[in-house]
Amino acid sequence: MKRRFICLSFVILTACFAQAGQNTNHPEIDPDEAYKNNCMRCHAATQQYSPRMTKTIIMHMRVRANLPEDVAQAILEYLNGESEAARPVAKSPKSGGNQARQDGK
Repeated sequence: MKRRFICLSFVILTACFAQAGQNTNHPEIDPDEAYKNNCMRCHAATQQYSPRMTKTIIMHMRVRANLPEDVAQAILEYLNGESEAARPVAKSPKSGGNQARQDGK
């Protein structure tokens, strides 16, 4: 009887710890940093592929580079231009000769 109680307690505690481990909040992953830390080790420049091809490449590289799913997803968003880090900063228009050429003058 005592042995059953100990075994049952062990099973319950194991289940509680497993559940507690699943509920931890993961910090937000910066897609730019994820790309720099994982991809730039081997790939110096980014090549532009279609989103479909990029997803397939990331899936294969996730296996080869042993990337966690959340990091791979952040890199995919970065390469597809879906993250804030991947969006180019808008430049203000230059004044002077360029404006006249655009107006056709």
